[in-house]
Amino acid sequence: ELNKLNGELGDQDTTTVCKDVDVTLRLKMGLPKLTVIWKNAQGTQVGTGDSLKVKAIANTKYTIEATDENGCKFTDEIVLQVLDNLPMLALPTDFRACQGDTAALPASFIDPTIVTTVVWDADPRIISGRNTLNPIIAIGNEAGPITLRYTATNALGCISSGQFTFAVGQRPVATIEAKVEDCGALRVCFKALGQDLRSLSWNFGDPSSNGDTSRSADVCYTYPQAGKYTV
Repeated sequence: ELNKLNGELGDQDTTTVCKDVDVTLRLKMGLPKLTVIWKNAQGTQVGTGDSLKVKAIANTKYTIEATDENGCKFTDEIVLQVLDNLPMLALPTDFRACQGDTAALPASFIDPTIVTTVVWDADPRIISGRNTLNPIIAIGNEAGPITLRYTATNALGCISSGQFTFAVGQRPVATIEAKVEDCGALRVCFKALGQDLRSLSWNFGDPSSNGDTSRSADVCYTYPQAGKYTV
């Protein structure tokens, strides 16, 4: 009975927290009146009383030394396990937006196994979902890179801040050249001119056909009859 408190003083045998988090180590509830001192792994006294507040820097252990009113002494150890896994987000390296785009930011968790909440800094380009992983962004007429900042907190209490920077390109502006190749056959050839025209999608404005489209750079189309068409 005299030694029943040995190894039974700490509220938890192991306390797991994230790096740089302030943590409070405590005695169990319901213990008799005790005089308590706390010592670090080097045997140096670092505190007294029912609890000890420390900053989690690295894995270590703390020793509890307690004395009751009869002078009986008891000891226990608490292991502090420090996790160095700050919540991190990833964004596809090839993500880019264009002027006038509205899209969900395709961010993802590097470690999705730990529940994490994300809050994005207020930004006029975030139009909804600022407290979600994938906010909705709307790009105006600006060009050049955009940087959005966030704070992530996981279920272990780890907090990290970061940012995403992505490119915004100008919308392509094209002019169309049209040349009548054969007046009798109503055949017209088209050519698009402009900078950074990576792909094209033509609609020749023929209401009588569902096949009056093309993705070729330079293309010709034969109309069914003379008239006015919008290409």
